[in-house]
Amino acid sequence: ITADVLRPILEAMVNQPNDLIGDLNDLTTTNKDSVVDAINEVNNLSNGGITIHYGSDTPFITPPVSFELGDFYAQLDGSSVLGFWQYNGNEWVEIKEVTGGVQSVTGDGVSGTPEDVVMTFPTASEIGAIEDAPSDGKQYARKDETWSEVVIPSSGVQTVTGDGVDNTDPENPVLTFPKEEEITGTRLTDASVTGSTPLDWDAYKVFEFTLTGATTLTDTNLPTGTETKVIELVISGNQVLTLPAYWEALPSNDAYDGTVRNHLVVSCIDGDNDDIIYSLQNLSS
Repeated sequence: ITADVLRPILEAMVNQPNDLIGDLNDLTTTNKDSVVDAINEVNNLSNGGITIHYGSDTPFITPPVSFELGDFYAQLDGSSVLGFWQYNGNEWVEIKEVTGGVQSVTGDGVSGTPEDVVMTFPTASEIGAIEDAPSDGKQYARKDETWSEVVIPSSGVQTVTGDGVDNTDPENPVLTFPKEEEITGTRLTDASVTGSTPLDWDAYKVFEFTLTGATTLTDTNLPTGTETKVIELVISGNQVLTLPAYWEALPSNDAYDGTVRNHLVVSCIDGDNDDIIYSLQNLSS
């Protein structure tokens, strides 16, 4: 066979595969080395183009040999998934569930999309939120990161100090309020008074006596130190009334008249030294 006869035969044999298979350079795949490699690349794309790498360490410690944008990495312990990451083109970003309250809000309130950015909020513990006070009907105040019950004395507030606890600091004086009985007063009424009769300055503010016999008044529990007090007496009864000798009468006082009621206002100026002043007025009845 001469060359002129063989050449067309050989060219036909070469062109036949090209006509049936095509030129590799015309492939649009990344891999153009062979038809098999191109087919495998297409098969991978037909499976969704998702590549998941696996390992026992994190992708930061032992990254895959090669990886691309969108690839996933699963850290495994046997069949258990310890962590899951996706490569964003710059770094591996861990994908995990966030718990502990409302963490994110999306535009539609359900899901996020590239056009619907997720906005994330910190949990209550992360912002140091204060828990509610106990709901038991009592009053509470917050101090030293805890709730403490506020207790108000049943007899009223008697004393308040600068720090609300004690008065050990000389520069922290006590602020004292009068007791309820010192504001409203208490009265002792006795319709049968005779003989030596004590006036208890600490127990009562008003004494209402009816004399049935000769009566001598005496003082008990006088104020001491710098304390002072004023008491009132309303006395009737046509009997002899003797007041303590150290009581000093005002110049304009009336004399005791047992046929009417007599009103005495007695002021203790200095109980330690029996310094007491009184006024006496006869009432009309």
